[in-house]
Amino acid sequence: VAVLEGREDGNVLGRGSGLGVLDLDELEDDEREREHGEGNVHHEIDVGHLGGLCHLAHERADEHRRVVLYDYLRKTTRYENISLGIGGMQPIEASKVDSRGFGDCKALSNYMKALLASAGIDSRYYLISTHRKKLLPGYVATQFNHIMLAVPLKEKNDTLWLECTNPAYPIGYRHSDCAGHDVLLIEEGEGKPVTIPSYPDSLSRMERNVEVFLSSDGSASLKTRVSRYLDYVESYINFEDLSPEKQNKKLSSNMKLHPESLKILSVRNNFNDYALHGKDYCPEVHIDFTMQSSTYANRSNGDRLFVPVNPIFLALSTQRAKRVNDIVLDEPFAYLDSIRVHLPAGYEVENVPEPVNLEDSWGTYSSVVRQEGDCVVIRQALNIRPCRREASYYDTFRAFCRKVNKAYDASFVIRKSN
Repeated sequence: VAVLEGREDGNVLGRGSGLGVLDLDELEDDEREREHGEGNVHHEIDVGHLGGLCHLAHERADEHRRVVLYDYLRKTTRYENISLGIGGMQPIEASKVDSRGFGDCKALSNYMKALLASAGIDSRYYLISTHRKKLLPGYVATQFNHIMLAVPLKEKNDTLWLECTNPAYPIGYRHSDCAGHDVLLIEEGEGKPVTIPSYPDSLSRMERNVEVFLSSDGSASLKTRVSRYLDYVESYINFEDLSPEKQNKKLSSNMKLHPESLKILSVRNNFNDYALHGKDYCPEVHIDFTMQSSTYANRSNGDRLFVPVNPIFLALSTQRAKRVNDIVLDEPFAYLDSIRVHLPAGYEVENVPEPVNLEDSWGTYSSVVRQEGDCVVIRQALNIRPCRREASYYDTFRAFCRKVNKAYDASFVIRKSN
């Protein structure tokens, strides 16, 4: 296994050490030399056919040029794994990606670099492991499984980290497979170890606000807003491109409640707002929808209704009685739910659950259910901390999850007024 050669100044040499073929600025493949002639081996492309795109890019400020070209990459290319022969190590020329419309991570990063260069924008390749955040000492070449692109923003003292294999990600967003990871940044044929900045744990969350209009027969109509931030956005990047049936299925699959009908009212996001926020940018998406349920509450034999505190939360899974491997929670996650249940006419509250406050090394949970006029208001918050622990701690983790699930599964009771 090739190991990159370290230097006294902390840089790591890229050429001639097992990663030479990844030094994309100085590729010297004999076959391409025979095809194109001596001195024509580079990552440039003929941008003449791009016409108005390049003209538009040159007319705008740098930040707009980056957006225009990244959007062009999204619309005109797709990812294909090219790993036959030397294709697993050496990228396809940018001109071929331009004509064929596909490539692997190396080829698409190379192509995006060429697009940026055509607009006068500098960029750097970097090697990354999407599986582990920290590189092992010695920088073994096989630690890396992906290549991305970094664009220095000297005017903002920042760096734009571009995912070229999935340009549907908002520009400026450091997704969960790269944020906080050690990477090898290739500069002038040499590798420099750097760490991609991570986000504060508090930014990664999902908020749900629900208005429930309950009927005396136990049915209900619900008006819901789901707000997703940072990591929770990733599975909803292409939500608006889905068919209405798939959109409804995606929303309902994340709820314990099974609605009979679901209608999306609006979808909003800030995916194009990086220029407004810079390094503080946090992607978010907000979805408003209505749904109906004929069995929202359970009716007793008498005049009482047993109303679930939170029918939209899916329980934390701890079905296994024992665990062999370590417990690994790579990322923090948080759920914030606010539910307001409008009582049917002629009903009053008989009983609500006591407040719950849990604080454990695994995380925190709080639940408050109280009456406010003709409504019952529920506010619940779950925060799980990232950690890695031995399997022997599984019983304590399971106990914490069970307490949380019990609080989410609670009900309050209403009855007909005298």
